[in-house]
Formats: sequence, C-alpha cells, structure tokens
Amino acid sequence: VGHPMTVLAFAAAVTKRIGLGTGVELLNVRHPVELAQQAATLNALSGERLTLGLSQGGRQAGHQTAGIV
Repeated sequence: VGHPMTVLAFAAAVTKRIGLGTGVELLNVRHPVELAQQAATLNALSGERLTLGLSQGGRQAGHQTAGIV
C-alpha cells in the first residue's frame, strides 16, 4: 500500500460519497506544514470528505528526522 494521502486521493477520485480518513499521522515523522497542505488539498478536491487523525509523536529525535527543529 502506498502513502496514505495518495491512496485517499485515488479513493476520492473514484467515489462520490464515502468518507475518507487517516488512522493517525505522526507529526514527528511528517513535516506539519507539508501535511497540512496535502490534507487541505485533498479535503477540497474530495468535497470536504477528509477526516485527519493527528498525533505529535513521542520522541524528539523524530522531529530531527523530519526536518522539524
């Protein structure tokens, strides 16, 4: 399975009413601004069907990996 936003974008393209959502996106391994831009775009293109689960994660080292200092 691919990246969650890519898979959800495909699901949005081939459906009209189904809700779209992530489990939990960890902010310490994804840059929060990039994630917010992707989520906003997907939500707009899907007719506001996205539910986004977020967590700050648990370790500071993950922030450095994602380029968040």
